[in-house]
Amino acid sequence: MPPHKVRDKETGNIITVEMPEGATHEQIIAEARRRSSREPRTTMKLGGTTIESARPDDPRLVKPSVGRYLATGAKNRAGDILATAASAAVPGSGVLPFAERLLASEVGQDIGDVATTGKITPGYGAATQLVGEGAARAVKPLLSVATYHRFAQRTASALMDKLKQLVPAFERFPDGEKGLARIAHVDGQRAVSGEFDTALRDIKPQVTSRPIWLPRDDLRELGLKTNTWRDVPTGRLRNQMEQFGEVSAADAIDKITGVWKRNPALYRRTVNTLTQDLDQVNLGEAYQQAREQYKVGAGFIEFAEKGKFLYSERYDPVKAMQALDKYGKALMRRGMDEVRAIIRGPGERPVEAVKHNPWVQRIEGGLALGAGGAMLGVPHAIGGAAGGLLGGTQLPRTTYKNVPLTPLGRFATEVLPRSGSAEALREGVRDLGIRPKLPQVTVEPSFVADSERRP
Repeated sequence: MPPHKVRDKETGNIITVEMPEGATHEQIIAEARRRSSREPRTTMKLGGTTIESARPDDPRLVKPSVGRYLATGAKNRAGDILATAASAAVPGSGVLPFAERLLASEVGQDIGDVATTGKITPGYGAATQLVGEGAARAVKPLLSVATYHRFAQRTASALMDKLKQLVPAFERFPDGEKGLARIAHVDGQRAVSGEFDTALRDIKPQVTSRPIWLPRDDLRELGLKTNTWRDVPTGRLRNQMEQFGEVSAADAIDKITGVWKRNPALYRRTVNTLTQDLDQVNLGEAYQQAREQYKVGAGFIEFAEKGKFLYSERYDPVKAMQALDKYGKALMRRGMDEVRAIIRGPGERPVEAVKHNPWVQRIEGGLALGAGGAMLGVPHAIGGAAGGLLGGTQLPRTTYKNVPLTPLGRFATEVLPRSGSAEALREGVRDLGIRPKLPQVTVEPSFVADSERRP
């Protein structure tokens, strides 16, 4: 059977058919049609519409690709993308930034919708952004726990770096919260006192005849004796006096060496009195340097013990800031302004801890999950019970306000929740088929030339 070649006018394909000798032109065309891309194909019905499958070699077939899929999705969501980007570009809190984000979202949504469909849904961008703002406001206190712990770690690292710079004896301690906890509660006093004991012994020959005055109880604890006494006002109660005895600075240095091992408070009191007197004498640069290092190290340890902001190797910025109000003057007197500034933090307002009532949390969780579950067909009782359980056991009891944030932290806790929630709502409206049912207004783009407009 000789071959016959036929060109399909619609697709341009060359179809080769074999027909017996004497076949007519009509028979050859009929056979070509049967074998062409127009021959009967697999069909299926979808929503009352008959859909016919295409042959793989049909040149009219558009083959799917990731790039084409993403491009089509981006085009269909141009309004949503512009609304999200425009609102995310407006930072800040307060009434004015809030209103600017709503306006930016509405404008971005309208521009994208007009460019792709020529229609807009009035108020759609602003309404979805409003929901996102509400969701972000609800989520932000929960996220504050993570940002607070991250701020505590950053502050502890900066504080430890500064202390190591001011007190070389602290170089052997670990960085961050672990190092601070060891300095305050383990062997920080040993590090600074051991170094300063050496400096005191070196200058002892120069102060053998210099007298100092110490309280009677401290003299008894140190084992020092004297016959010279005087009464000194305590300042705690009116007309209340305390006896102080006179001893030589050299004797005090002998007795104070190593006392920090058994009574750190007595050691710090005696050294403070001793150094206040010796500061009036030029005892050399080595002593002055050791004195400054001890003053900073011992000052921080005393501040940490009183402030109680280091426990279980964790640094608590709220308690540290509160301690500044009570004991911060002691830091400034010791020349520790830089340390005080790190503890205070960079924020305009100090960080505040907010305590939450667990019963209120149960009620809030029950209402939220009960309402949300009802939308998905879950009975109110079941959703409310689950929400109350989660609210009472999983939500944090303490959240925080005014936590200083890094740019990344601000994006994760402020920009992402409000813009992400608004975008998720827009995507949900699209997937549920609600968007086309909303009132729409046809807008002819003003940037199209008059000659290009349809009559």
